[in-house]
Amino acid sequence: MSSNEVAALLLLLVTPLLGGILLGGYTRQLEAPGYLGPAVFLAGPLLGLLAAWIPLGFWNLAFVGSVFATAYWVAAWARAPGRTLLALGFTMCLSLGALELAARLFMSDHPLLQGVGASQPTLLYNEPTRAIVARGDIPMLWPWPRSRPEDFRRGTKLYHLRVGDSMVTGDDLTDELRQRLPVLDQAEIAIPGSGPDIQLYMLWRWLREATQPPLVVTHHVFAGNDIGNLDCDYNFCGGGGLLEYGPDGPVPCRHLKWRYSASFLIAESPPPYALGFASSFSTLARIAIGALRRLGNKDAICRTINADDPRPEDWDLRWAHFESIMQSERDTLERQGIRLVAIVLPYRPSLESPNPEATGGYEIQTRMVEVLRRLRIRTLDAWPLFRAAVAKDGSAKYFRPNRDIHWTRQGTQLYAQWLVEQLRPDVEPRVPLVAGDALRRGQDR
Repeated sequence: MSSNEVAALLLLLVTPLLGGILLGGYTRQLEAPGYLGPAVFLAGPLLGLLAAWIPLGFWNLAFVGSVFATAYWVAAWARAPGRTLLALGFTMCLSLGALELAARLFMSDHPLLQGVGASQPTLLYNEPTRAIVARGDIPMLWPWPRSRPEDFRRGTKLYHLRVGDSMVTGDDLTDELRQRLPVLDQAEIAIPGSGPDIQLYMLWRWLREATQPPLVVTHHVFAGNDIGNLDCDYNFCGGGGLLEYGPDGPVPCRHLKWRYSASFLIAESPPPYALGFASSFSTLARIAIGALRRLGNKDAICRTINADDPRPEDWDLRWAHFESIMQSERDTLERQGIRLVAIVLPYRPSLESPNPEATGGYEIQTRMVEVLRRLRIRTLDAWPLFRAAVAKDGSAKYFRPNRDIHWTRQGTQLYAQWLVEQLRPDVEPRVPLVAGDALRRGQDR
C-alpha cells in the first residue's frame, strides 16, 4: 500500500469526518438552522456534477458530502457527542463486519460481482473531458485495450490480433489460443460495452502506432448487441457518434464539441476511493462498486439495445453504418497485406430458445453473416458450434451463471479449439514450415 493511497483515503474519510464534527459542535452552540445539515450533505453531489471542471469523480465528492453531513448531524444534535460518536462508530463497524461475512457466505456469485475485481483506487481524473476536446483530441471514454501496440515491435514474434467486445477479452481466451496456436503471440483490442465503431477506431490507432503489424486480425462481431452499441453519443461530437460517415467511408469525428451531461459525468466517474481501497480484501466493497456501476453506467449515456429488444427508429441506418465500418476495415487491412477474418458470435438467449430461428438474435446473426460475405470478407459463423453444444449439454456448461451471456472456461475452450481449426488455412501459408508443424501440434492438444 503506497503512501499516496493512504493519504488519499485520509483526505476523503478522516478530513470530512473531523470537519463535520468541528462544524457541528460549533454551530450547536450558535443554534444554527436545521437545514444546514442537509445543505452540507448535498454540497458534495452538487460539486460532483461540476466534475468537468473539478477533476474529482462524482462518487468521491458525494461520499465526502455524506461523511461530512453525518458527522455534522451527530455532533450538532447529540446530547453526549463523544459517547454517541463512539457508539455510532462501534455499531457501524459491527454492521459492516456482519454484512461482509454475509456477502462472503451467501453472495459469492452475486450478479453485481461479475466483472468486478480488486479496483485501483482513483482520486483524480487524469484530465477532464472538456479539456481534451478543447485541445482538439478525441477523449478515450471507454476502457483501454489490455494489449499495447508498443509491446509488438519489429523482429519480435508474429502475432494474431483479435478485435471485439467483452465476449473475447481476458486471459482465459488468450491462454487457450496461445496453447493451441503456439506459432503466434496474442494481442487483443476487446473493449467491453463497445460497438464496431469504437473497435474500428482503436484498430486504426493500433495500426498507426504498432511498429510490427499483425499477421492476421480476427474481428469478433456479437449478434447480441453490436448493432445496438453502434453510434453512441459520447457528448463530444456535437450530438453524433465517434465516427462520421461519408461517401468515402467512416472517419473519426472532425467536429469536436463538448456538451455538458450530468448523467455522463456520473456514469464515467470512478467508484469512491474508499471502496476501491477496500476492494482488494472486501467482497462487500466489490458488490458496492458493482451497484454503483449499475446505477451510473453506459446505459445512462445511450441505452444498449439487445437483440430481442424493440428496434429503434434508426435501426436500418445502424446496419448501413455497420457495413461501412466493415468495408473500411477490410480495405485498410488489405492495403497493409494483413489477413482479416470476421467471426459472428451468437447470443445466448437465442441459443436456448426452443425455436431459435424466430428470435432476434438469430435474425441478427444471419444478417451479419450475409453482410460480411457480401463484402467478400472471410466470415466464420459460430452459431452451429454453440447451438449443437447447448442442445447436447445445456447452456450452463458453456455460459456463466445468472443468465450471463459470457462464456465459462469450458465455453472458452470450445471456442478456442474451433477457432484455431478454422484459422489454419489463414495462418499456416503465412508462416515458415517449422511454424506450420507447431500449429498442427497445437491443434492436437
